[in-house]
Amino acid sequence: MEQRWWQRNAFWIIIGGALLIIDQTVKAVVIKQQPNIDLRLFRVVVVKNTGASFGMLGDANALLIWVAIIAIGLFLTYHDQLPALGTRWGFVASAGVMSNVFDRVIRGGVIDYVDLGWWPVFNLGDATIVIGVAIIGYALIRKEQEPKQGR
Repeated sequence: MEQRWWQRNAFWIIIGGALLIIDQTVKAVVIKQQPNIDLRLFRVVVVKNTGASFGMLGDANALLIWVAIIAIGLFLTYHDQLPALGTRWGFVASAGVMSNVFDRVIRGGVIDYVDLGWWPVFNLGDATIVIGVAIIGYALIRKEQEPKQGR
């Protein structure tokens, strides 16, 4: 019997879920504690971002919620057309998107907490999105470079 898509990808769905829970837990802690901790490599701070990446599109919460929902919907619809590596990391990226959507809906903006000092403040969800999308891109490029099968 053929496995359903969620059975084939259960491990990566669980990883994505764990990352979402970790990100939301850290956000809840930093909101409550309001830390300003310097760990040398980075500082732990609390910043609410109502815009997109790097603060672009400020106060665009409603638009960004819809864009995120559409992006997740497209991924879930077409994930089976991606290379396996892309599908796996798509679930990881989707977890970051869902975590940030949760923030937008519940908190009125995305809570960022990692400040490197030389880069805009971000959170674990942002990192999973960037890494996941980069690996999807790599998987697609690698797939395009594979020799075509003869007919």
